[in-house]
Amino acid sequence: FAEAGVARVAYEQLDVMGPCFLGEMARIAETAHPRHLAIVGMHLCGRLSEQAIDAFQALHQARLCVLAPCCVPPLDEAPQSMRQLYGSKAGEAGTQAQFAAWEAHLEERFRSCPGAEVNRAEAPDVLSPRRTLITASKA
Repeated sequence: FAEAGVARVAYEQLDVMGPCFLGEMARIAETAHPRHLAIVGMHLCGRLSEQAIDAFQALHQARLCVLAPCCVPPLDEAPQSMRQLYGSKAGEAGTQAQFAAWEAHLEERFRSCPGAEVNRAEAPDVLSPRRTLITASKA
């Protein structure tokens, strides 16, 4: 980071699914004032992607969020709009349809954040078959 002219970078390890996550993130963000936050979620399984989006929406210091979603959530945690895709006997095509619906759901969640600029693209250099990046930024 020194090469980029960034003097201080802080990393925090928190229980993203814990009930105090957003409160802890807000506390950390306030102590970092006036710096901005970037939320990076690489290969987040299931609901972890939604938690990252919730943090991006809730924290005014969060200016950027980069998600590389991995797995769809289990049926009991899936958005209602996706549930008809579960239990499909379509094999790989069914799995691809589930993941495409999950990506669209996450992108829409980002778009519900006022003022967010949202992009979705494939990262060809990622070796995983799940190489979608969804990014959101806000002023």
